[in-house]
Amino acid sequence: MATQQKLAKLLADSRGVAESSITDKTTFVDDLKLDSLDMVDMIMQIGDEFGIDTDSMDPTTIKTVGDLTAFIDSKK
Repeated sequence: MATQQKLAKLLADSRGVAESSITDKTTFVDDLKLDSLDMVDMIMQIGDEFGIDTDSMDPTTIKTVGDLTAFIDSKK
């Protein structure tokens, strides 16, 4: 499964939205309504799910699903 598809499924399950509604342009704050605590939880879950080190992730630069997909792919 491609990174973005896997990420969309993870976000859809955790946020209770349709997986098909999550695109590379979906924003975490405006579209998915994540607050700072939600972001921390998501980052930890992403690290576990994708087996990557998220310590170097700067959440202020990750605004969209596309941004996060690029970050994950760069760590594989």
